[in-house]
Amino acid sequence: MIKNLNIVITGTSQGIGYELTKKFLNQNNFVWGCSRKKSNIKNANYFHTQIDLTNKKQIKKWVIKIEKETKKKIDIFISNAANYERSLNALDNSGSITRTIGTNLTAPILLTNLLSKSMIQNKFGIIIFFSSVASILHDAGTSAYASSKSGLETFSKILKKELEIFNVKVFVLRLIYLKTSL
Repeated sequence: MIKNLNIVITGTSQGIGYELTKKFLNQNNFVWGCSRKKSNIKNANYFHTQIDLTNKKQIKKWVIKIEKETKKKIDIFISNAANYERSLNALDNSGSITRTIGTNLTAPILLTNLLSKSMIQNKFGIIIFFSSVASILHDAGTSAYASSKSGLETFSKILKKELEIFNVKVFVLRLIYLKTSL
């Protein structure tokens, strides 16, 4: 059982992030969560920030707040937030592509860059990324989404090698299709 840890989770307003947040809170952990929407989680150990993960300034501001509140002791980072707008590439638009790559790949890389510094300093941490079976199925209409998830898998493999000497563990979970609002 995981207890009394400081956990950062993206995408906590619904789906997997919401359920993980409730589970961790039930085990007396402290959770800093974010999503584009307001949260309906009511718990003294939950700290929600409404954020657009494609906005680098908002990401940095959120991490600074978390570091201040945790005294730079972040135990677990779970990168769960995702954007999926199914469309053939030729019919897609630049806004959709930018949102998908920004949310699914750029934001996790930036958040890891910022959050891992305290993990390295504390010589402990766990980082978990959620990928998708779309990264290997190559279905038509998933080019931006599947590419972002493939990139996340590659990033996690390299990051694991970079952080293992600091006792920071890195995992990527390739999920099958789940019934979520995504």
